[in-house]
Amino acid sequence: MTMKDDYTDLYYEIYALMSVEFAFPGYSKNMRKGESPDWHNNAESVGLEVTRADNKHTGYTKKFFNTYLGKNRKEIPPKKIDGFQGALFYNADDKLYAGSVGLVYGCRHIRFAVSSLEKKLKLMNGEKFSRFTKNDIYIFVISSILDCDISMFLEKCRYIERAFQYSFSRIFLFDNGSLYSISTVDSSTEMHEFCGEDLKTFKREAKSLARQQWADGTPFNLT
Repeated sequence: MTMKDDYTDLYYEIYALMSVEFAFPGYSKNMRKGESPDWHNNAESVGLEVTRADNKHTGYTKKFFNTYLGKNRKEIPPKKIDGFQGALFYNADDKLYAGSVGLVYGCRHIRFAVSSLEKKLKLMNGEKFSRFTKNDIYIFVISSILDCDISMFLEKCRYIERAFQYSFSRIFLFDNGSLYSISTVDSSTEMHEFCGEDLKTFKREAKSLARQQWADGTPFNLT
């Protein structure tokens, strides 16, 4: 498997469950791999669906940086640089070290998150989704979450949930540094902030585990 293949859906599904377990020890106990939802704990009747709140451009941006971050400007094809819709920043050695995602501003990250939630609500209310007593969802958000974003997110969630018979019990929002756990029952919110070493561990372990075979029903075990 090449570096480009590391960031698969399975990678994000494992990363999600790993980060929740770190913030809420015991959550991953008895969890097994599934499909719709991505993880399930039959013993305690809990399911976890994982999704990423981005669009075509932000997905392209992540792939761009996964490929070229740390490379010298001369190593990056000119067509790739010209086609990037955002700003690229280079250090004194002319190596790419950062950039803006472009076309993402204001509360767009919340709109993406709400849109992703709505799509998953449609899935959960369909015949192919296995519903449990507790149905949780984990959403990767494209930029940092502010306190005001949570209230905006909840307001929009309440509106779209009216159209569905079933809704998620708990919503996890992850913004590449912090994990927010939101109860849809009483709107209570818990926030867990990860340090840099935690994030490196999640990334390294998720890559390693994603290279293994994960048949339906495979247990999630952190060693």
